[in-house]
Amino acid sequence: MIKLTEKRQGVVLWILENRERQWSIHELCTKFGGLTYPSTYDFVNQLLKAGYLMKTKSRRFMLTNAHALVQQLAYTFPLRSKEKECFFAGGDMAGKMKMLKRTGLDYSATAFAAGEVIHPYVKTEKVHAYVRKGELGKWKKQLVRMGARPAFEDEANLFLLPVGEEYYFSLSRQVHGLRLAQRGLVLADLVSIGGLGEEQARMIEGAVK
Repeated sequence: MIKLTEKRQGVVLWILENRERQWSIHELCTKFGGLTYPSTYDFVNQLLKAGYLMKTKSRRFMLTNAHALVQQLAYTFPLRSKEKECFFAGGDMAGKMKMLKRTGLDYSATAFAAGEVIHPYVKTEKVHAYVRKGELGKWKKQLVRMGARPAFEDEANLFLLPVGEEYYFSLSRQVHGLRLAQRGLVLADLVSIGGLGEEQARMIEGAVK
């Protein structure tokens, strides 16, 4: 298993985002940003040797095993181990998603909340969303103002996941007016939940093949 860091996770997510086409290391460094060519070259070649990628006739790269990369993300960065700020808010999942949007702050929803938008399957009140670590104080004030309250994790139904890397937002996408995390990250978070999470991840993967 290849060692993954937060920076390398971003590279993997960029590769998953571009799963249907060929790309070069130079393009990856240029479009993803903040990467040195030597370290990226080394990592891409590790992925190549491990069978995640293939080299094309034009000497470019292409993803060959998206499922295995998602599985490794889930194993290395399981949702349960990520830093969380926990809240309880009334209403259903859709209401909480609208609450996130009304704050006007950057977010990218993941796990079941994002899965329900991409491919409805699991009905739950729980919403997980990545937010900028530097804006966590603003989030707390906004959510309390809108009627949410801080809660212990076992009673919470709204979870903020504060992060520092830009790719959580630059690789996010808007679907039906809601901001969702990059699909590979959503899948990895669902897989790491297990049970119904894994089932929904399989359904989403099957729908995009």
